[in-house]
Amino acid sequence: MNLALFDLDHTLIPTDSDHEWGRFLVRMGVVDEESYRRKNDEFYSQYKAGTLDIGAFLRFALAPLAANPRDRLDQWRVRFM
Repeated sequence: MNLALFDLDHTLIPTDSDHEWGRFLVRMGVVDEESYRRKNDEFYSQYKAGTLDIGAFLRFALAPLAANPRDRLDQWRVRFM
């Protein structure tokens, strides 16, 4: 079996895809701008510092996805990409 691994963030793209996804949700009006942006930035700072609580981050990041139907998520993905 051949296996190729790569890191997307700051290699193939010049940014962090998780952080940008959060910013995208803010721009789309999917989430509350002030509170979501603040928390998204906080998690990104923790990630860069090596102190990210992955469970807390996943609860935060996945909440908007869980609250919306699949067809809407597909539309967002197309717009984000």
